[in-house]
Amino acid sequence: MAVMARRRRRGLGSDGTQPVVTAEEQSVVDPGEKAKQEEEEQRRRREEQEKAKELRRKERAARDAEEDNRLRELRHKRREAEEAACLQRERQAAVREQIRFAREAAEAELRAAKSEDAEESTGAGQNSEQQQQQESVCQEASALEVETSPDPAKSAASAVVESPGEDLAAAAEEKLRKKRQQEEADVAEKKREAELQRKNKKESEEKAAKAKKLASET
Repeated sequence: MAVMARRRRRGLGSDGTQPVVTAEEQSVVDPGEKAKQEEEEQRRRREEQEKAKELRRKERAARDAEEDNRLRELRHKRREAEEAACLQRERQAAVREQIRFAREAAEAELRAAKSEDAEESTGAGQNSEQQQQQESVCQEASALEVETSPDPAKSAASAVVESPGEDLAAAAEEKLRKKRQQEEADVAEKKREAELQRKNKKESEEKAAKAKKLASET
C-alpha cells in the first residue's frame, strides 16, 4: 500500500509506469491557470492603452503650448505695430500743426500786402512781387498740409499691413478648430476603448464558461 501511495504521488500508475495522457487530456487547460493568463493579458492591454493615452496627452499639450506661444508673439507684434502707428500719427499731427501755422501767417501777410496802397508808383513793383511770394508760400503750405493729412483708405491699408490682427484672428480660429477636432478624436477614442473593454469582457466570460464546462466534464 505504501508503494502504491508513493507511485500515485509521483504521478505513476499502479504498475509503476508513466500513465498515458491522451490528446484530449493534454488540450484541457487548468481553469485557474487560464484565468490567470487572461487577467495578465487584460492588464497588458490596459497598460498599453494608458501609455498611448499619456503619449497623446503629451503631444496635445506640446501643440497647445506651441500655439499659445505663436498667439502671444502675434499679440506682441500687433501691440508694437499699434504703438508705432500711434507715434507716427502724433508726429504727423505735429507737422500738420506747424504747416497750418505757417499757412495762416502767410495768408495774413498776403492780406496785409493787398491792403496797402498799390497806386504809389514807387512801390507798385515791390508790392506785386511780395504778393506773388506770399501766394506761393500759401500754395506750398496748403499742398504740404494736404499731403500730410491722413488718408482714410491709406490708413486702413497701413493698419492691415502693419498690424497682424487678421493673422491673430485666423490663428485663434485655427486653434478653436484644432481643439474641436481633438475633442472629437478623444470621444471616438473613448468609444473605441469602451467597445474593446466590452469585447474583452465578453471573451473572458466565454472562455471562463468553456473552462468551467471542461472542468465539470473531467
